[in-house]
Amino acid sequence: MAKKSRRVRGKGTLPRLSEAQLVQPTAPRAERVATPVAKAKVVEPTPQPAATDFRQEYHYVVNDLQRIGLLAAIILSALVVLSFIL
Repeated sequence: MAKKSRRVRGKGTLPRLSEAQLVQPTAPRAERVATPVAKAKVVEPTPQPAATDFRQEYHYVVNDLQRIGLLAAIILSALVVLSFIL
C-alpha cells in the first residue's frame, strides 16, 4: 500500500484527470411507466410451538454450574490465602 503524503492540497487546485475522465457520458433518461400493483396475498399465521420447560430440558446443567461455582470459590479463596503467605 502506498505511503500517505503529508502535503496539503490547495483549495483551488483541481484533481489531475485524463482527457477521457473529463468527458462525462450523457445517457437518455428512461421514462417511467405505470405498472399495475398486485394485491397482497392473505397469509395465515403459523401456529407457534408450545413453550418448552427449560428446567426439565436442561436439568443436568444446574449440577454442572454448581460444581463450577464451588471450584471457582475454592480456587479464589486459595489465591487469597496464598497472597497473604507469599
